[in-house]
Amino acid sequence: MLLLCAGALCSGSLAAPPFLSAGASVPDGLGVNIHFTDSRAGEMEMIAAAGMRWIRMDFGWEATEREKGRYDFTAYERLLTALDRFGMRAIFILDYGNRLYEKERSVRTEEGRQAYARWAAAAVAHFAHRGVLWELWNEPNGGFWAPKANVEEYAAMALAATHAIHEAEPEEAIIGPATSLIDLPFVEACGKAGLFNLWAAISVHPYRQEGPETVVEEYQKLRRLATRYTKPGRTMPIISGEWGYSSGWKNFDAAKQGKMLPARMADQHRE
Repeated sequence: MLLLCAGALCSGSLAAPPFLSAGASVPDGLGVNIHFTDSRAGEMEMIAAAGMRWIRMDFGWEATEREKGRYDFTAYERLLTALDRFGMRAIFILDYGNRLYEKERSVRTEEGRQAYARWAAAAVAHFAHRGVLWELWNEPNGGFWAPKANVEEYAAMALAATHAIHEAEPEEAIIGPATSLIDLPFVEACGKAGLFNLWAAISVHPYRQEGPETVVEEYQKLRRLATRYTKPGRTMPIISGEWGYSSGWKNFDAAKQGKMLPARMADQHRE
C-alpha cells in the first residue's frame, strides 16, 4: 500500500502537492505496489475497483538498457496505456544496477553515475507529461544497495540523475530516497546534500509490527528534519511508498495481520 500526503505531520488536513490534482483528498493518494508491466486478465480491473489511484512499479535499468546507450521502454508504454484506461497514475522506481556499467546492485563509480543519469533523463523525457512520479531507487539504505548501504554513494548518484532529469524535463517530479523504515540519518544526509530542494517529495517505507498510530512521532521528526533542509516557506510532501503487515513476519500471524490491516486503512483516512 502507498499513500501520498502533504499535511503538517503527514496527517491532518491535506493540501494538494503539485503532482496531485487541485482539491485532492486522501483517497486520491491511495495506491498499490505491483510487479508486472503486462497484467493478467482482470488484475487492473480489481486494482481500480479497490479504489486505488496509483501503482508503484520498478522501472528496471538493466531491463531497458541492454546495450550501452540504447533504450527500450516499450513494456512501460504498455503499462501506462493500461493505467490510462482506468484513470490511474504511476510511480516508477528508477532502480537497480546495470552490469554494463556496475558489477553490483548499486551505482558506485563515476561512469555508472553518468550512465544512470543519462538513462534516467531519457526515461523521463520519453514519458514526459504523463503524470508519472519518478523515484530514485528503492530502499538504498538496506539490501538493495550492494555490497552495503552507502548514503554518500546514493546521494552522488541521486544528484547526478536529478540534475540530468531537470535539464531534460524541468517540470517532471522526482522523489526519494524510498528508505526502508523511516531512516532519519539516511534521509538527513540526503537533505544535507541539497536533494530536498530539488525533489518534489520525500518517500519512506514506515513498516512496523506495532499499531499504525505509532508512526506519528516518527513523521513529526521527519517533518522537522525536512523543514530544516528546505527553503523557507516550503512544505515538503511525504509519501509512504510501501507499508503493510505481513503474516509471514516472525512473531506475526494471520490473526494479528487481520487486526492491523483494518487499523492501517482507518489510520490512512485520518492522515
